[in-house]
Amino acid sequence: MNCPECSGRVVESQGHLVCSACGLVLHQLVEGGPYEAPGEPGGHALLETLRLCAGELGLDAGECLEYYGAARREGVSREAAAAVAIYAALRMRGMHVPLRKICEFLAARGLRVSYRAASKALLRTSRYRPRMTPLTALQVTARRLGLDGDVAERARRILLGARILGGRDPLLVALAALYLASGGGLTYYALAKASGRSPSRIRESVHYLLRQLRGSVVRPPGFEPGFSGAEGRRLSPG
Repeated sequence: MNCPECSGRVVESQGHLVCSACGLVLHQLVEGGPYEAPGEPGGHALLETLRLCAGELGLDAGECLEYYGAARREGVSREAAAAVAIYAALRMRGMHVPLRKICEFLAARGLRVSYRAASKALLRTSRYRPRMTPLTALQVTARRLGLDGDVAERARRILLGARILGGRDPLLVALAALYLASGGGLTYYALAKASGRSPSRIRESVHYLLRQLRGSVVRPPGFEPGFSGAEGRRLSPG
């Protein structure tokens, strides 16, 4: 059986018939539950447009389709679900784009959704949308910069060792961890170019993270007592 919206393979998942490609729920197998009928004509074209928009924005198409499917399972219209998907994918990359701008972007590419409908959809799906944390921001930024696993792992350990207070920008905290983990290999300007944040804000976040690490009695890898340099060479005795 194929999905009527994207022609993807339909599988059974937790008592539902679900498209493995776009996440659309076709039927709930448990009697008495909600039912969503097969899609209307034009669903496949909408998903193709969503994939193209994701590519144009440098987003992962599969991730956008996952968010789209989650919104559709909440009964959100196709067009509004597309806006929510783009919004969520951008937020997961630390990019705060107003929803109205996203609606205008989609409309210019033939996918029309009103700001009011998209706003309602955003509120309706708020508890299901992924939340960016310093760790998820770290993963996204490390992939974008093409960093090796050692630097990313050192940055992860820095984040786990620090007491991060609420209200901080997760992306800035992640960038600060990468800066410390790189031992000078990454400059403020390189991180700023990859993230869209200013070098001065990244520098402030580095100072903040160092204060948190000192308060936790945890130092970045390579800065432990008896070691010299971010590469972690032990000082020779005497």
